[in-house]
Amino acid sequence: LVFHYKVMKIDGTVIEDSRHYQKPMKITLGHKLECWEQCLQTMRIGEVAKFTIGKEVCVYPTVAKQIGDYYKSQMPNQKHSQHGDNDHTHSRHCCGFMAMEQGLGYSGLDS
Repeated sequence: LVFHYKVMKIDGTVIEDSRHYQKPMKITLGHKLECWEQCLQTMRIGEVAKFTIGKEVCVYPTVAKQIGDYYKSQMPNQKHSQHGDNDHTHSRHCCGFMAMEQGLGYSGLDS
C-alpha cells in the first residue's frame, strides 16, 4: 500500500505528516500498524479519508519513531540524527517501555 498520512491529536495538533518527508508511506499488509491496515483496507484508490483511533492503540509512537527515522535517513542534504527531531536525545533504547519513559526523540510523539 502506498499513501500519504497525517497524524493529529484530537485537538488538531499535527504529530506527523508524510508530506513533510516528501514521500508517501509504503507498507505491506502484516506491517506493525494493524490499526492503519484495518482502516486502509476500507478505502478505494485515490480516496481521501479521516479515521479516529483511540489512544489505547499505544504501539503507534514507537512504530512512528522507526518510520520517522527511516524517512529522515532518506532525505537528501538534510542534517539529521537517528534519534528524531530533538538534538539532545542521544540514547538508544532496546525496550519500548524505556523509550516511552525517557522519550522517543520526536517532540510530537513524546507528548
